[in-house]
Amino acid sequence: MERQASIPPENPLAVIAAAIESRWGGIIINFILLPVLCIAALVLPPISAVERIVNAAVGYETFSDKTGGSVVDPDGMRIDLLPEGMDGKVRLALKPIPRDVFLRGEVDKSLEAAAEQFPSNLLVMKSPFYQIKFKGNEPNVVLIYVPIPNESEPYNTLDLYTWDGQSWQWLPSHQVIGEEVLEARLDFLPRSVVVVQTHPVRPYFSTNITPGNTVPEEVKDSLVELNPMGLFLDVDGRIIGQVDDTLAADENAPYTIVPTLRNWEDSGVVRSDLIDNLLIDVNARRRHVQAITDLVVGKNYGGIDIDYRGINPDLKGEFSDFITELSEALPDTKRLSVHVGLPVQVSADTWETGAYDWRAIGRAADAVKIPTPADPRAYLPEGRMDAMLRWAVGEISRYKIQLLLSTRSLEEANGARREITYDEALAPFGVVGIANGSNIVPPGQEVVFNLVGLQGSTGIQYDANSGTYWYAYVDPGGLQRTVYIENATSLSKKLSYVPAYNLGGVAVQNLLTEPNDSQIWQVVREFLNLIIPQVQTDFSVVWKVDDTQAGSVVAEATSELAQPSYVWKAPEEGGVYKVAAIISGDGGNSGSFRGSVEVVVASPTPTPSPTPT
Repeated sequence: MERQASIPPENPLAVIAAAIESRWGGIIINFILLPVLCIAALVLPPISAVERIVNAAVGYETFSDKTGGSVVDPDGMRIDLLPEGMDGKVRLALKPIPRDVFLRGEVDKSLEAAAEQFPSNLLVMKSPFYQIKFKGNEPNVVLIYVPIPNESEPYNTLDLYTWDGQSWQWLPSHQVIGEEVLEARLDFLPRSVVVVQTHPVRPYFSTNITPGNTVPEEVKDSLVELNPMGLFLDVDGRIIGQVDDTLAADENAPYTIVPTLRNWEDSGVVRSDLIDNLLIDVNARRRHVQAITDLVVGKNYGGIDIDYRGINPDLKGEFSDFITELSEALPDTKRLSVHVGLPVQVSADTWETGAYDWRAIGRAADAVKIPTPADPRAYLPEGRMDAMLRWAVGEISRYKIQLLLSTRSLEEANGARREITYDEALAPFGVVGIANGSNIVPPGQEVVFNLVGLQGSTGIQYDANSGTYWYAYVDPGGLQRTVYIENATSLSKKLSYVPAYNLGGVAVQNLLTEPNDSQIWQVVREFLNLIIPQVQTDFSVVWKVDDTQAGSVVAEATSELAQPSYVWKAPEEGGVYKVAAIISGDGGNSGSFRGSVEVVVASPTPTPSPTPT
């Protein structure tokens, strides 16, 4: 049987050659394949001609994550990309749009909303609109330097803002010391930057109130927010305590009720263990956020005021996360305010804030309450208060800052300081006493009353630079003490920082919880209209004599505090009279009650008529 011969397979190259030489092959190659290959060669690396043309047209510059780099505008605006914040190559372009052109809306369609929504009621654009474009992974360590335009004074109220595609957002920045340049150190690359001058706003005014105190009718219209005390953090994120619900029940009150939640007691005991344990326990933190939200919504409060102290600085990130989580949980209609600690200056442009990340808290909260220095010397021109506020407005949007002030006075002794009430500040001037020591006098006799007990005093002095009244004295133990009196004059000085830096407002502590200088309320009323009154205080001793039997005032007089004496002539009518003294700076409406003494005016013994004989 013959084996059938096998047919050899066709050569693949011969098949391809035949196809190419055919009529249809030529058409496919010349009109389809070759154009596609040419386009691919232009678009794909290493040539990428189209991308290069686009990059050249837009002005992109390419930077490696090994070296970083800078883009500089001819007017001096500069963006630095640091290599430690880059992940791969970044192409960056900077396109300045003249201010007038931008404000007229002569911009690309993508920026029309930015021009239309610029908040001209709050901000004045001073620089070009610097549009920033990039390709690649977004860098997270970015330095931006923007020259301060001409006619931009005062520099203390300048800010940087950016348009994020939806709304205008504030950017943290600081003026470079000794230069007319604003520097922003950011963890992201904004899509634009503009220098603005800020406008002042009507101040947001709040004060605290403790259980048992009420809001006087005559001051209700001066309050924007009331912060009742009485709520405390407990274990596992629970909330204990209560506030006076009658405050919220006043439907005619023009102010909002926002209770303060604390981890410290009036005695000064701080439960740092409660807040630290909360922050390290994610579940407890979640429960706490829910408990706060339920409280605010259930009681229909206007929000919550967080005042947690003594936090371990190592938990700074966890505290920021807690505030962010709380902000996200609360309804948009509820206000979140957060107290931070007094920062410590460590260099000319660096401040240490402990467990409080001011930037992170400022992003999340509606208001940040910043404490102010107790030392009156901080309020000297260009003193520590100015230095702190120049730094603060670069970390937190100035419109979110509430200065935390107090009506408490300050006493210094042996290098230690303590807060004291207005009454305690004036108490060392002594108590009422009778010069001759006898409180039984005949009718018509002159009686001299003094304030006794003070020795070795300077008398009250006024420091115009700090706006503070003060005096020094030697106490009965021989120790020298210096007292700085907090009253309407000194508070007016501190309130002046709000319009000077266009801050959001103030929170004045102890205004309703203890007696104070009554002139403070008039200062507050004017301050709400951005008027800072110049208040002069004339301290004096106001004397009053009461007829205890008739229940009426029979005599009044005023003497200088430097010579606290009063001469009273006993009336012809006998009886018991009470002589009291108040050290006051407002004519006796408020001040320090310095006691009283009772004087017995002897009734004359009638001479018996002779018996007729």
